[in-house]
Amino acid sequence: MEVLRRHERLFAYDDWANRETLAAIVEPGPPPPRSLKLLAHIAGTKRLWLGRLRRESKPAAVWPDLDPAGCRAALDEVARLWREYLAALIPAGLDEAGGYQRR
Repeated sequence: MEVLRRHERLFAYDDWANRETLAAIVEPGPPPPRSLKLLAHIAGTKRLWLGRLRRESKPAAVWPDLDPAGCRAALDEVARLWREYLAALIPAGLDEAGGYQRR
């Protein structure tokens, strides 16, 4: 169970850091396009890896084109989905191998 709790804390920290980053780049005015693009990429890849773990057939966009509101929504969604995924795990399932296929 400690491994699961550690992962929950790490994902919570990651969520906090992403939200702080988004706030920092939109606070002074229009965000730098590259910064917003990279933050959207972070949200996209977090969703992609979750989809791989859940063996979803349709991959998530790795480089979604998001405005600040879309980026916030994507970060909200991916944080919620990861919390749900981690909450449903059981320690015995942590040894299960996940297959990776390049798409």
